[in-house]
This record gives sequence, structure tokens and C-alpha cells, in this order.
Amino acid sequence: RELPDLRGSSRRWRHEDGGALSPEGDDETKPHRVAQTRHVLEQSRGKLMTQASGPRSPAPIPAGSSRGVDCDISRVLGENLGLGMPRGETKQRVMDVLSSSGPVKFSKYSGIAEFRNAVILWVNVGGRDYENQFLDQGRKMTWFAGSRHVPETPVIQRLLAGDDTILLFCRIQPGAYVLCGRVSRAEIDLEVHPLRFTWNLDDFDAMRSMGNKQREIEASEGVAEEDRSWTFLDILDA
Repeated sequence: RELPDLRGSSRRWRHEDGGALSPEGDDETKPHRVAQTRHVLEQSRGKLMTQASGPRSPAPIPAGSSRGVDCDISRVLGENLGLGMPRGETKQRVMDVLSSSGPVKFSKYSGIAEFRNAVILWVNVGGRDYENQFLDQGRKMTWFAGSRHVPETPVIQRLLAGDDTILLFCRIQPGAYVLCGRVSRAEIDLEVHPLRFTWNLDDFDAMRSMGNKQREIEASEGVAEEDRSWTFLDILDA
């Protein structure tokens, strides 16, 4: 067959196994190129291994997020324990009251909200659509985490650690959220999905007393039943 004209070329050519022509100089540079390629691959693999095994820095907290603000726990417990929150028909209004520094941003579609020093649990009660139940005459309550929550989820880790104040808010739709006080873990089932918690209502006696007192006051003032304030007793009766 006809071969290319190699006259004037300073490079010599030879036949490869398949009959194609290639510069003989390639054999001299090939080991160097292979070594370079291997070095680059090893460097890349090392970086990937470091990224996979090294600790991840926590994501920055967005400006205005409730996670970067303290909850005014003492004030809220002193003013609202066992009672409906003022204008508390929405989570946003409740969170703004809880915040120590004004309105905050958070996920309104989750059953959990976070402050820097506290975790908030939201629960709807009454009706067949809600699986949360009071136990032990109201001294305990079952609560289910969201469908996306697993034991490794950061907010679930906060609940498991028990280092933060956990506040429970319950409501009978479309009423106001009632502050049902502080809760502590009684039981946890991490093998089911969604995750199932049973909480002790640590302020049960104080909330029941406050509810009875509020009913007595409103009865003495002639407040109609449909206009009376929401209390912890209403949540228990749901």
C-alpha cells in the first residue's frame, strides 16, 4: 500500500502491531506520560479521600434564622405556661413572641423549630387525623418526627442529647397554640418510621392549676364559653 512521504522529516517511523505508522519517539515519552497521569490520579484520589473522611464544617446560619437567636424561655414560661399564646393561631406569631430579638425565620411546614438554646415541638390534637396521644392522664404525650427525620438528623441529635430546653405547643385547629411547658424524654423508638418519642410533661401540675384558675376567672367575669381563652385543660379534653 502507499505510504506517506517521510522525506525531510527528522523523525523515523515504524510499523505498530496493527500495521499503522507512529513516531518511534512516542515510546520514549510514553513512560513519562503514564507516570504523570498516575501522579494526577493519585493526587485526585487523595483529595477525595480527605474530603470524605474529614470533618464537615457546619453550614452557616442564614441571617434572621431562629437558629441564631435565643428563645426567651423564662419570660414565656412566666407569662404563658398552660395558656393560649397571644394571637397564637400561627407558628410565625408564636415564634416571634418566643424570640428574644424580634421576628425570626424558620420552616413553617415542619413539626420542629429551633432556637439557639431551645427546640420547639408543634402538635395538633383532636380528631382522627392526628396520632399524637396523651398518656398517664395527660402527664405524657406521644410525638412523631417528620418523614425526613432520621436518628442522624441534627435536630434529632439535639433532642437525643437532652442539653436544650424543649418546649411543647399544642392546639386544636383553628385555635391558638397552647404552651404545654417543658418536656423531657420518657421513651424513644428509633426503629420505626417516623421516629416515635414519648415525652414527660414536666410542668403538668402547674399547667392544670393555671387552667382551672383561668376558667374560674372567666366564669366570674361572665365570659361566654365560645369566647373563653384556650388553656391546657382544653388540650387534655380534646
